[in-house]
Formats: sequence, C-alpha cells, structure tokens
Amino acid sequence: MTEADFEAMRLLLAQEGLTEIDARHDEQAFGSWSIDLEHTPPLRVLWDGKEGWALIQWKTDKTWQGLPVWDDLWVERNGDDASPEALRRAMRSAVAFAQSAAGRQR
Repeated sequence: MTEADFEAMRLLLAQEGLTEIDARHDEQAFGSWSIDLEHTPPLRVLWDGKEGWALIQWKTDKTWQGLPVWDDLWVERNGDDASPEALRRAMRSAVAFAQSAAGRQR
C-alpha cells in the first residue's frame, strides 16, 4: 500500500469519528501499516502488505515479553486482489465493524 493510500485510510477513520492514538506506515515492509484508535479498550487497524490481510484488533490486559497482546476481532484477506479499491472495500467493512464494536463497549 502506498503512503497516499495509508493517509487516505487515516482520513477515512477520522471522518468516521474514530480518534487516532498512533499510526505507522512502513514502505519497506510491503507497505504494511497500523493505526491505533482511542477506545476502551484500544483498537488497532492493520494492513499486512506482504500477505494481503486487513485486521482489527482489541488491546488486551495481557502482556508477552513486556509488550501488550492484541486479539483479532475482524480479519479479511484480499488475496490476489491488492488493488486500492479492494483494500478500500475491506477497510470500509473494518470501519463499520470498529464503530459497531465501539458502540457495544460504551
């Protein structure tokens, strides 16, 4: 995923009312990125550019080797279709899921 696609996702999440805590994009890791969102517990939206996976995760109260453990809540694999439009469709689904999950936690 390009830097422009990553920035577009950040904007989409903000427009959906989700507040960003942290965001990272790594072009050298096949364009992979993560965006952490303010929520109780925190949410993370991920794109694994190498494998073509889009994920939403919850932050648990567990740690492993001093790092927080995140549990998968939603996963979609774009497989061979890594086009920007396919990713946008997946991310729209992810945003809808995140909003639904956020509503259940409030």
